[in-house]
Amino acid sequence: MCEFISWIEKDGEILFLTDAEIYSAHGRETLKGTKHNDVLGHGAIRAFYGITGGVEREDRKFWEAKLPDRLRKCVDEFDRHWGKAWETAFQNDDLTYTILYAPYAWRAKAWEQLLKQKPTNDDLWHIIMYATHA
Repeated sequence: MCEFISWIEKDGEILFLTDAEIYSAHGRETLKGTKHNDVLGHGAIRAFYGITGGVEREDRKFWEAKLPDRLRKCVDEFDRHWGKAWETAFQNDDLTYTILYAPYAWRAKAWEQLLKQKPTNDDLWHIIMYATHA
């Protein structure tokens, strides 16, 4: 499983998936059966673009990562590019990680989504135990 944010560098291009690709007709067909946040990972990127090779990259701290310019611009307009994926693909552990390590605005956004997804006791325990150490 890959982390958000994942991309592949191949032949001078930066390849990644946003809502526009994931939920397009081509995306629904090529990513059929892909579950949860895997629709944002390297395997999904390869399937969508029909590629092999390239260099796989990811950075879980997407809010502060040194990203290629094109990707950084998308993160800066996050809801426009991943708003639907945030609500349908991000899992509780992704949101918990964001709550623990991101700046306040991202933590608040992740808390709101986690509560909609009905966090487990383990999710909440993890946050309680580690939030003071983050």
